[in-house]
Amino acid sequence: MATTVLDAADPVDRLRGVGPVLREELAGRGIRTVGDLLMWVPSRWEDRSRAVSPAAVREAGRPVLVRGRIGALRLGRPRGRGRRVVTAVVRDGEGSLPVVWFNQAWIARELRGAPEVVLYGRVERHSRTGRLQLVNPEVSPVESAEPGIVAVYRRTGSLGGRRLRRRRQLGHAGLRGRGLGRVDGRGEAEKGGKQERAWVHG
Repeated sequence: MATTVLDAADPVDRLRGVGPVLREELAGRGIRTVGDLLMWVPSRWEDRSRAVSPAAVREAGRPVLVRGRIGALRLGRPRGRGRRVVTAVVRDGEGSLPVVWFNQAWIARELRGAPEVVLYGRVERHSRTGRLQLVNPEVSPVESAEPGIVAVYRRTGSLGGRRLRRRRQLGHAGLRGRGLGRVDGRGEAEKGGKQERAWVHG
């Protein structure tokens, strides 16, 4: 797909995937142009450079990067509750780890029949069984994942960290199409610098 050539002063809805609703949500954060989006500073940075086996996850309360294949995929609705829940197991040759997503029913469609994936999220204990599980992780096919030092942004309306990083990637690519280099997450202009690593969900 061809890259849309952009100017930093262009309205943010020139980016693919930014419609009227998202445009208004971004405007509420003071983000009205492509340049505004690229200058938005991350709330923190996370090191996602090392994936571990599901069998190596033995502690709750911290985020983890896990690599494996998805199995036992189910979409359900707990009795008496309105939210949809997707449950699965990520496993490799060494072991497995339960995974759960709340209010993200589309995950079930996306992961059905998926190849090996990489997941990043917080490990918690199940409220009833006490068993460790990965809760609401970001997920990406191995071939499109780019683990490394990843920028983390505050959620803006319906725009979470993955989608925001993707919109920024499109903005960087559009400015490079004009020969303008890029603006990184610290607000510094770079000419011909490497593209910011992003955890692209798809």
